[in-house]
Formats: sequence, structure tokens, C-alpha cells
Amino acid sequence: MFDATEPALRFYASNRIDAVRDRPHDGSHRPRLLSAMRERIDGLIKRDGVFIVPKSVGWFVCSLPLPYVAEPNASA
Repeated sequence: MFDATEPALRFYASNRIDAVRDRPHDGSHRPRLLSAMRERIDGLIKRDGVFIVPKSVGWFVCSLPLPYVAEPNASA
């Protein structure tokens, strides 16, 4: 979920923007697509308050206090 356009555009530019069939290898597609996506994302955030990118894969990151020592698995 993005409540601002710039972080959503950075996410888009990090991978999805290049998932275009027969894309130019010089990157000339990127400025046009970023401009178009900026308008769409701005509109969605204005309408809905957030821009949601559904994901079917990913991972969670957590911070643990250091030093962290895992407890032995009692069921093992």
C-alpha cells in the first residue's frame, strides 16, 4: 500500500516497468511510462487514499534485538 506517489513509482521503476514486450533496450520507454503511471497513481491516491499493489509472493522482514539467540525447538 502506498499513500504517496513517489514511493509507488520507485517500486514500479525497480522491476515492472521493464516487463514490456519488445521494450527498447536503451530504456527510452521508461520516461513515458513513468509519466503515465504517475498520473494514474496520483488519481487513485486522490480517490481512494492509497494505491494498492497486490502481491502473490514476497517476504517479511523483522528486526530483532542484538544479541539474538534462538531458543531450541522444544518439539524437535
